[in-house]
Amino acid sequence: MGARAEGYAPSNHKAVRPSGKPFEEVRLVLPEPGGALAGRVLGPDGEPVENAVVTIDAGFRFESYPSGGMRILNSLRLAVLSDADGSFRIGGVQPGDLELRVFAPARQRWQEQVQVRASTTTWADVVLESGESVAGRVRAP
Repeated sequence: MGARAEGYAPSNHKAVRPSGKPFEEVRLVLPEPGGALAGRVLGPDGEPVENAVVTIDAGFRFESYPSGGMRILNSLRLAVLSDADGSFRIGGVQPGDLELRVFAPARQRWQEQVQVRASTTTWADVVLESGESVAGRVRAP
């Protein structure tokens, strides 16, 4: 279980196990200011791409070990669809470098690292080049 809200970085995830009590009290803390990511998805002709899938890992938090390696505290993958005008917005994002991925049918996938800063909205313009689609039927041998 975790929490996220506009203007804050996501909380760490907490595991809640049944204890037989009628309810469990869980405290989730939004640790620091977060950012937002917004932009537009366009085709190569400059026309908006509606219903493109936009994904990011919005709350990747970890602890580094002195000897190397890391312990992952949580990773929160978020996905939204672009609107009719190609616009999208994701709030409650952990500040830092994030991998932004966008894809839509009959378009090439797009991926780029973006830097999200606390208390601001980072803008990303995405152009999805034309691609190929495959359609068919699967038959039993």
